Amino acid sequence: MLASMNAPARDKLIAKVPRRRTGRPDDIADAAAYLCSSAAGYVSGVVLDADGGLRVGPHPLVIVQKGWSGNGVVGRSHAFR
Repeated sequence: MLASMNAPARDKLIAKVPRRRTGRPDDIADAAAYLCSSAAGYVSGVVLDADGGLRVGPHPLVIVQKGWSGNGVVGRSHAFR
């Protein structure tokens, strides 16, 4: 996908990734190896985002306050997207 993009567009996309780089094949291989290892023996039913933090974004904690009563919602930013 990135190979077909022009340099300014690619740089703009990479700037949105908190790790400030594109993913490499070994990043995906390491995630897969973890899921196949005994270290992940109790892990089930999750999506492992190997995206350099792109899904979470630069500010992972979002606080939304509703009114004076203090009924607020605190959570990760991707929960509100």
